[in-house]
Amino acid sequence: MSEEPALYEVPTHYKPPSGEEFRALLRAWRLTGSNAGAMADVNGRQIRRYTGEEQRVPYAVLYTLASKCEDVKISANGWRAELSSALARGRAAE
Repeated sequence: MSEEPALYEVPTHYKPPSGEEFRALLRAWRLTGSNAGAMADVNGRQIRRYTGEEQRVPYAVLYTLASKCEDVKISANGWRAELSSALARGRAAE
C-alpha cells in the first residue's frame, strides 16, 4: 500500500521567529497587530499571541507579511537572512 502525498506539509526545517523577533519585524514594517492581522488574514488577537509567544508564528503568516511588506519571497529555512537583507536594502533606500 503506497502513501499518498500530503496536500499541505509544514516545513520541518522552519524555525519560527521568537516573540521579540516578530515584534521587531512588525516595528520595521510599521504595522500594528491589527494591521498585520488584516494583511495575513488572521485576527489581531492572534498576532498578539505570536508576539507574546503563546503560539508559534506559522510560516504562512510570516511568508505573507514578508511578501506584502518587503516584496520578497522567503524560504522556510533561510527567512532570517533573507529578511535581514531585504530590510537592509529598504533602509539604504530611505
